Amino acid sequence: MTPVVEGMTAIRADDSFSFACHPGVPCFTECCRMLELELHPYDFVLLRRATGLDSPQLFARYIIGEDDARFPLPRHFLTMVDDGRASCPFVGEKGCQIYPFRPAACRSYPLGRAVLFQGDAVAERFVLVREAHCRGFENGASYRPAAYLAEQGLDAINPCHDAVARLLQRPEMKSFVPSEEEKRLYVLALCQTDLFRTRLRDGDFADFAVDATVSDEELLTRAAAWLGRKFFPSAERLSSC
Repeated sequence: MTPVVEGMTAIRADDSFSFACHPGVPCFTECCRMLELELHPYDFVLLRRATGLDSPQLFARYIIGEDDARFPLPRHFLTMVDDGRASCPFVGEKGCQIYPFRPAACRSYPLGRAVLFQGDAVAERFVLVREAHCRGFENGASYRPAAYLAEQGLDAINPCHDAVARLLQRPEMKSFVPSEEEKRLYVLALCQTDLFRTRLRDGDFADFAVDATVSDEELLTRAAAWLGRKFFPSAERLSSC
């Protein structure tokens, strides 16, 4: 294991760590407080399923949008409760109230995963986060990264994250200055897939050749690739030559 920054260590795919999180751990739910939780596109699918809200309702009640000069496209964060501890709105005395639908960052904790694309090459990178409050490392089963992520249900989710990562890591992103319309399209296609699906059924976006009845997972994955073609058409033409 290799230190990256204080409290974070890079680990290899064949490294192992011990961890447990349950009501018997003294720090249970402390990781759900004093929290700035950035949401990624598939998290919105999970939160809509958890709450039964549509995208306008979900965004109005739980989401903070932010334009960051360091990043070309909008970022989104979960709104925390103003209780003096910046608690997650979905945490209760017995733990997470939307546990089957919790966001990916909550599922993977204390493990962080990144996927790096260089042409056709794909590489996974892992880090282990050790926060001062966390007692979960004192006991628990031993895991390698892939086994831990699979147990947390991320095998089905990571392909969606990876499709978006492939879009965001395109070389053209370094100089991309999106218009307001392109920003809205990014949010619609990836973060508000229920509204995007309705627009498709209404006949909008004729160049998106995907049936509107496909799963949320396939819709999001295909939409990420479609946005790459929309945002960078000249690069797409060159790659097809």
